[in-house]
Amino acid sequence: MLEVIPDKLHTGFLWKMTKNDSVRRYCQAAVFCYNCIMMESKNEKKKMTMQDIADMVGVSKATVSYVLNNKPGARVSEQTRSRVLHTANLFNFAPNFAAKYLSLNLGNPVGLILGGSKGGLGALHYAPLVSGITGVLARRGCGTLLLHEAPNGNTQYPFDALVAINLSRQEIEQVSKAVFVPLVLIDALHEDVLFIKLYYDYKSLYAQAAKVLGGPHFALVTGPMRNEPLYRSQTEGFEPSRVHRYQDPDALQAFVARAAQQGLKVLFLSPVPALMCAALLDKRDFAVVVPEGAALFPAGSHVFRLPVGQMAGQIADILEILSSRDTDRLPQEHTIPISLLDG
Repeated sequence: MLEVIPDKLHTGFLWKMTKNDSVRRYCQAAVFCYNCIMMESKNEKKKMTMQDIADMVGVSKATVSYVLNNKPGARVSEQTRSRVLHTANLFNFAPNFAAKYLSLNLGNPVGLILGGSKGGLGALHYAPLVSGITGVLARRGCGTLLLHEAPNGNTQYPFDALVAINLSRQEIEQVSKAVFVPLVLIDALHEDVLFIKLYYDYKSLYAQAAKVLGGPHFALVTGPMRNEPLYRSQTEGFEPSRVHRYQDPDALQAFVARAAQQGLKVLFLSPVPALMCAALLDKRDFAVVVPEGAALFPAGSHVFRLPVGQMAGQIADILEILSSRDTDRLPQEHTIPISLLDG
């Protein structure tokens, strides 16, 4: 029965009736993956061709050739060019002319970029995670190249993969057009399935916070979120008047004072804003998320642990999978739960 799946996908009802290009490209990708599985089961290895890449991206073989060979004067959009190079890299297809862009050189470090890292709350909020990632990778024999700004197409970057933290949607697209190595997004959402996305499970956190704060009707102070899709996801279900995204101390303290006057308790998603408002609130009237191992608040405070080590380890595992090209083990999306810290 399995042997007829590829033919069904091409000539069956779904393929004939749909006019949706995305559905057709999904069918084509499914056929290729199926063939890879069948070849592997027979101890054979299917070599990807330019035609395979063209089918997955939904363009002609000539377009793929133009992109991979960097042919001058070819009329190919930036979006198409980016998808061709990312798809080729994902399946380790590296013709000689484009090998320097597409093949993984395991001697290179991992690039790491932090959105909003030039001072401010973002640098403080994510510093423990950056330290954790570099430490885990170092113990596994891999170096880290820290970038202070988003890469652009004018510079070549000698790294095997890029870990991007707290980037806006526009920055993600800018990076994807400039570098063609696997891109792992942390606390940043994008609809493109080429990117691997990891983020903390804030929905689970809210359920735990409701238990310690006496109910779900509490105010929320977010961290330095620069990614709008992530911000909308994490504040879904909250009335806008009960949410504050930190920008400056005065606006923060005014929001917290107003919440206290209304009898609302407060959940802080970052310890720095909570420290700024400690004098305005009783320790029983707020909860705060802190990096694991940090003792910033007095005993009896409602503190949640941010599992930085777990996130860093997950990132390192994903990078190892990317190096091995075992894409069957590769998650496209993953959430890291935030647990209540005892005491």
